[in-house]
Amino acid sequence: MMRRLFLVLLFAARAFAASDLTGTVVDDKGKPLAGARVYVNGAFPKLGVSAVCPTCYRDCGKNEAADAKGAFRLRALDDLLVFDILAVADGYEPRFAQRVDPKRGMVTIELPIRRTGQYVINGIVVDPAGKPVLGAIVDATGVHSITNAKGEFALFIPVAKLDVRITARTFAPRFERQLTPNEKRTIKLSTGATIVGRLMRADQPVSGAKIEFRQTDRNPSHDLGPASIGTNDNGYFFMTYLAPNEEYAVHATLPDGVVDPKIVRTEEEGSSSEAGTLNVGTGREIAGRVVLPPTTSLAAGSQITVTGDLTGITRTVTLPPDATFAFASMPNEPAHLTFTLPGVRVASVWNGGRPLPLTGNAAVLPAEGDVAGVRVVGE
Repeated sequence: MMRRLFLVLLFAARAFAASDLTGTVVDDKGKPLAGARVYVNGAFPKLGVSAVCPTCYRDCGKNEAADAKGAFRLRALDDLLVFDILAVADGYEPRFAQRVDPKRGMVTIELPIRRTGQYVINGIVVDPAGKPVLGAIVDATGVHSITNAKGEFALFIPVAKLDVRITARTFAPRFERQLTPNEKRTIKLSTGATIVGRLMRADQPVSGAKIEFRQTDRNPSHDLGPASIGTNDNGYFFMTYLAPNEEYAVHATLPDGVVDPKIVRTEEEGSSSEAGTLNVGTGREIAGRVVLPPTTSLAAGSQITVTGDLTGITRTVTLPPDATFAFASMPNEPAHLTFTLPGVRVASVWNGGRPLPLTGNAAVLPAEGDVAGVRVVGE
């Protein structure tokens, strides 16, 4: 109910200019696929960021069947947006045409024949009510499939078992474990959970900023991928369809300020969690120098990289002859330094008079405050 009210208020705020999107659906030999159905799966603003999730726009879900020549027309699509278009046909692999602008002319979507065989994992993706979910992306390392109008997918794999990640319009992403070619699994999706909050700078709302959501546990076997949304005119953000019962780092990406990430845990399906107020600040400084043995010189291309463990923000500097480095305006968060020092092994890293933990080629930094006295000792 809360999601629906938010979207009604947002779309009521402006008028729309619209254009039709035309195109054709063909097989991999160029033959028209009569009766193929074409859907608007997602939408994205041509300029800036949106306070609406990509699958929540009023045009999403519009669909038309292709005629005898494989031609279709999706009517009255918002001129301020570009669209992800999905085409499906019985016996063929569904395919997307991404970021399509109706004002740039016709689009052609090519569908390959759906393969069968002993190395194919088959399954069905359904919604909470057990109805098939069209256009769900079933993804594993190196292979992926898209569900058809019956919710069916087929993955061609050379292995016995496979874990897959499923993402779909208006549903939360999830993992399904240990799929095998001998089992036709039915996978049920949920509508997920919501995180809401507000972005402020000096007690003033910040509009049009990109808010990002990343799981704190980003092990490849657990990471469902990042999500993002824009702030509205009053600085509020409303991120739907997040995975339930997960811990997220919420932060903002700005060209002229820094926002420290906030940890927010989603609750059960249908719940809403508060991120509270995120404040734009100046961030912190991370700086220091590399100390080399007297007989060793700094090699060309020597670099230091800092990476935020929660935000994933990464910056790299190439070291000057004096081997100093500095990173300004970094968020306060757990972070680490990595080193590219040809011909030199990092023996220890110090912050003032205290050693920093060193794991392989990475030094662990304090989570808060300036770290301006880093000393990287090489040998």
